[in-house]
Amino acid sequence: AREPDHVRALYGLDESRTAGFGRQCLLARRLVERGVRHALLVHGVQIGAHSWDDHSDVKGGMIRHCGEVDRPVAGLLTDLKQRGLLDETLVVWGGEFGRTPDTNEGNHKKNTHGRDHNPGAMTMWFAGGGTAPGTLIGTTDDIGNKAVEQRKSLKDVHATLLHGRGEAVRQLVHELACLSRLQCRPHLLVTRLRVAEPHIASDGAAEQEGSLGDDAEGIPQVLKAQL
Repeated sequence: AREPDHVRALYGLDESRTAGFGRQCLLARRLVERGVRHALLVHGVQIGAHSWDDHSDVKGGMIRHCGEVDRPVAGLLTDLKQRGLLDETLVVWGGEFGRTPDTNEGNHKKNTHGRDHNPGAMTMWFAGGGTAPGTLIGTTDDIGNKAVEQRKSLKDVHATLLHGRGEAVRQLVHELACLSRLQCRPHLLVTRLRVAEPHIASDGAAEQEGSLGDDAEGIPQVLKAQL
């Protein structure tokens, strides 16, 4: 309520379809501004059953979902940059898996205009926090079914986040029997970094002192880029 009208409009709070996620994005900026280190935003909860689990009507679902998140996310990045916070705040968009390039699996009889779950290839994007704009890591096969070049795991993403905060990644590797999850809902992670000039980035392992090297077999690798 204390935000001026132009800021509320920036996040889409003046439109019903963007207001739900827009409130989350605006709250994340307010938290980061006050020194909170992490904010996790989840899209799909505030709109009930309309999650991103598009086993049917994938075209309609993507048009609806993108219309709900594009303006709030753009507003968040714009607001952080205008306030001088984007360089020290890492924003990450991702989910738990990608989608198959063909129609649904057998129990959907492949007769619906949707896509099945695909753990073999997915997309995430990073903004702010020292990341290099326009940097691309990895490719899939020709139909987008499997990652084939510069393949990275979510463990590598976690290592990159910790590295950006100045954490000793080797000391924070644990084997977990299970992980909780929010199924079929993309997550937006907003993390305030402690270091002034974080190096999060492009390909391979980090070269900085105290970071992971290529010989750290079985240990998550920091996504490398000198930014």
